[in-house]
Amino acid sequence: MSSAVYSKAMAGPMPKSKMRPASPSALFRLLCLALLASERIRPEQSFAATRALTESRWSTPKAMATASWEQRVKVLNTHEYARYDEKTSCFLADTSTLLLEKYGGDLRELREAAKRDPTCERKLLRECKGIGNVGVDIFFREAQVIWDELYPFEISGRCAPPVDSAFPSTPNRSRVLCLGRNSRGSSPLSCE
Repeated sequence: MSSAVYSKAMAGPMPKSKMRPASPSALFRLLCLALLASERIRPEQSFAATRALTESRWSTPKAMATASWEQRVKVLNTHEYARYDEKTSCFLADTSTLLLEKYGGDLRELREAAKRDPTCERKLLRECKGIGNVGVDIFFREAQVIWDELYPFEISGRCAPPVDSAFPSTPNRSRVLCLGRNSRGSSPLSCE
């Protein structure tokens, strides 16, 4: 699964009409996935837990902050994320509260606060509980297809574009996950 694009794997059974990768909710879900996937746990477990959080209707910082610690632990625990469930429940709540207080719950506002500078974006994302450099790398790897300043994302001096074995011959930059292009040639889900 390491070669799969996390955000594509997260699309799972969700109807395409609900897929809005640049929406505040989608960016928050991607950040939750980055938080979960940055632990020493199989990616499949992180995907299952992130999907379960979404299915529990905790796909925004406000909804996540409103859920109780026990509710989050139960969902994480029953969806293959038992090893870190209690700590992660606290991280999700703290991160949600921070995003609500500083950015109105919208990661696009974090992007603007950072003036679209990846170094500043990294610093601001690291303020989120449970998000370290690995979590930011996961987030950046996926967000590079909609946040132009992140493309091409590099890890340790190597270019790390999202990889998808289903589209091996399609250049990563022209294939924007499930965003597609509208008749004007721009992404209908860009952050602008």
